Order: sequence, then structure tokens, then C-alpha cells
Amino acid sequence: MASGSYPSRIVITGFMGTGKSSVGSALAKRLGYSFADLDQAIEKGCGMKVAEIFEKKGEGFFREQEKKALQATLKEKSVVVATGGGVVIDPENRRLMKESGLVVTLTARPEVILQRVQGGKESRPLLGKGDKKETILKLMREREPFYKEASLTVDTSGATLEETVQELVCQLAGR
Repeated sequence: MASGSYPSRIVITGFMGTGKSSVGSALAKRLGYSFADLDQAIEKGCGMKVAEIFEKKGEGFFREQEKKALQATLKEKSVVVATGGGVVIDPENRRLMKESGLVVTLTARPEVILQRVQGGKESRPLLGKGDKKETILKLMREREPFYKEASLTVDTSGATLEETVQELVCQLAGR
């Protein structure tokens, strides 16, 4: 596929468990783009896992690192960027993503997200305390208006990885 017909930067947002990293990586491969995962970049830069950063340095520190990683990544061309689910909280991040590339939001039904993230305190620090389903619903309600700002939205609830990537490619080609 000719990369000239696709945006130079595709930024994938969405709630935890919607498939941002998997879909982003597969989409990048399909388009012949490079792939960047912000959480992985932050972990590499800080020398610790996301959950450890939250625990030892706090969410505020993590969000600062997230913003820096986003800014650096969006300087690249022909790249698909998988963000963390909370990147949309910051208005500056949302502005930067919209100005720098095409923003795609992946969605999934709450029960699908709960099933996908089961057993993951270490990988899902915001789900570490209390009722996971309630936390998911609360965070989804808080972030929904920001996710809706995306140019494209794809529901991954009942789709395979390949079906989701194909849907994205079709939407990208038809926009």
C-alpha cells in the first residue's frame, strides 16, 4: 500500500483493554509504518514498569513523562502511536495529537474491557483498588468526551485483531 494516501502520523487512543498496542502494531506493519508505544517508551526512559512508576513516583510524574514521550514521538513521520488510556485527560496532549496527526479511538463495551484486563494490578495501576468494574465505568464516563474528539472510532468488542485493522484501513482510505 502506498503510504502517501494515509496520514503521516496515526495516533491511537482509547480506554485500557481496547487493543491500542496490538492494533497499533498490526496497523503499522500493514501500512509499512514504524510503531511507537508510549507506555513502552516511558518504561524504557524511566527504567521501570508503568505500575512501578505510579507506585513510586505517582500519577503526576507518569503524566509528565507521557507528555514528553508523546511530544518526541509526534516528531516522527510514517508512524502509528499507541497511547496510554489516560493521555486524553490533558488538553495540551489532545491539541498536540490533533495538530500532528489523525486521532483514532478504539472502544469496547465495559464487560469486554473487564474481561480483557482481569488479573492485572501490575499492568493496570488505576484498577489496583476497589471494584474493577466500577472503576472502569467511572473512568470511562470521565474520559468519554475526550475520546469522542477523535477523527475515527472503531469498536473492538467483538472483532478479531485482523478485522479491527481491516476496518481501520478502510476508514483511513475513505476519509
